[in-house]
Amino acid sequence: MIHAVEHLQLSVAGVLRRAEETDLDRVIPWVAAFHREANPWEKSDPADVVRRYLSDRGLLVWDDEGPVSVTAFGGKTPNGVRVSLVCTPPPLRRHGYYVLAG
Repeated sequence: MIHAVEHLQLSVAGVLRRAEETDLDRVIPWVAAFHREANPWEKSDPADVVRRYLSDRGLLVWDDEGPVSVTAFGGKTPNGVRVSLVCTPPPLRRHGYYVLAG
């Protein structure tokens, strides 16, 4: 499925950065919850998925005094990359955090 961003609010606090090993204790449970919510038939281990993206340098977090959202990207296409794991935990949603890979 292809999505296009039509409006992007850029006045949100924080910064986009590559995820680090120290983020994994927070990010892995988010990805597990993401799989249960958005892709319940997913059988892969969330920790393995996160570590693969981390090792490929394709794991990003939006950091606002700590990670608040995560996404992953990989597999270049003719016009960009494949985006995966766009995940903001429910308590942090609707605060304007969007992580766009690129």
